[in-house]
Amino acid sequence: MEAQLIWNTDDEEHEKILRKLFRQAVRLECAVAFLKSSGLNRLRTPLLAFLKRGGVARFVVGLDFALTDPDALQQLLDWTNKFNLTLYCIDNGGSCTFHPKVYQFETAAKRRSALVGSANLTAGGLGDNYECSVLLPCKEQDISPLLTSTLEALKATPFKKADLAQYRKKHAIARRARDRQSAIIEELTAEQTQNDLAKELVLFRADSSNLGYAAQAKWRARSARDARRAMRLIASQPSSPSALYKRMASLSSCFHSRIPMFYAPSISRRPQAFRKLVQAALNAASLSPSDAYRALEANAVPGVGPNWLTEMLHAVNPRRFAVLNANSNDGLRSVRPKLPKSTGRKSVTPERYEVFCIAARDVANELGLPDLGQLDALLSRLFFSKQAASR
Repeated sequence: MEAQLIWNTDDEEHEKILRKLFRQAVRLECAVAFLKSSGLNRLRTPLLAFLKRGGVARFVVGLDFALTDPDALQQLLDWTNKFNLTLYCIDNGGSCTFHPKVYQFETAAKRRSALVGSANLTAGGLGDNYECSVLLPCKEQDISPLLTSTLEALKATPFKKADLAQYRKKHAIARRARDRQSAIIEELTAEQTQNDLAKELVLFRADSSNLGYAAQAKWRARSARDARRAMRLIASQPSSPSALYKRMASLSSCFHSRIPMFYAPSISRRPQAFRKLVQAALNAASLSPSDAYRALEANAVPGVGPNWLTEMLHAVNPRRFAVLNANSNDGLRSVRPKLPKSTGRKSVTPERYEVFCIAARDVANELGLPDLGQLDALLSRLFFSKQAASR
């Protein structure tokens, strides 16, 4: 086997490589700076299969900065009582950091391979982060003696329940401190972004081009009117799938969130269901955001997600309903950082949409903007201005 470069991509990632290495292994040496349940759970199945067939494992895990997950340590500790697994934990107290990321496997034929690089035993390390490692054949070299001598030099002993109880307390304290620090940073960042928004609004209003406030406000108002007209046409007139497809394309041209064309054919094959959905949106103008979104959910059509549902509601009443998509959510979170991150179908609920609309109206009122479409235009302008400045 030649040395192989491993990079987390859609086609190849550390998790896939490690799963393959477990198949013929009889011994594992794992030394990582940080361990999380998210990473251990990804390898749970191949690791347990390896242990159940008599595999021998030694885990050496860093506890520096109290970032390692105590629940993951609990899982490994439980397995030390059932299998041939030994767990050591290293905490250098801030003097230096235990920082390796090494996974060495040995087969019954004494062939060794080591994955060495940047990947901790976390979900990020195994697949989600940008991580890079090298998979090496170890013909002459063996990390086992090096790990043993390191543990002896540190006078480390196998990790016990009492050690875990003590570490849990330290981890809880450190986590609270990190949460407080993150909250302070988010608050300061939001305050700065609010100031940036106010400054950007002055520039926006002074811009007399087609990208300026007056032109954008006029264009968005016209788009909302055109969308309402298109929606009334869809709701009032039965149509064939081909006719609905064309009307959907017309409606899509009024929205910022264009419906993916691979969904359009399947949606257009449900003309009656889509008509009911559009009519529900037209009837929701005076409802609260949560009741309006709930009414649309009750008439859900496969392929029509939160982007289009909230686009329709916004078109019906731009002062009451905001468009909720990835860009608008990121923009609003820059001044309201406690808003949730995800905008996927499962994460957007009626209650979540209500909170989003309230936050959007609050920010719009603070800036003196009459409707939520103009706030969306301002957030988009600020986003692209900052993006251009960073290049």
